[in-house]
Amino acid sequence: MLLIKQPEFLSATFASMFFSNIVMIFAAMLLARIFVQVLRIPYSILGPMIIMMATIGALPPRMSR
Repeated sequence: MLLIKQPEFLSATFASMFFSNIVMIFAAMLLARIFVQVLRIPYSILGPMIIMMATIGALPPRMSR
């Protein structure tokens, strides 16, 4: 029903998805270099940092129910 009444919605959706895929390709290429540098950090330093950030992220901003 939506495609019958508003066919431009479908083309706008496809166009935005195509554009976002192109942007994500460039973002992935740029971020891959950063991730390679992060992975050069020894695991003895990187592992505890990951655990610490995951623990802090799991805690709510306020310790209330």
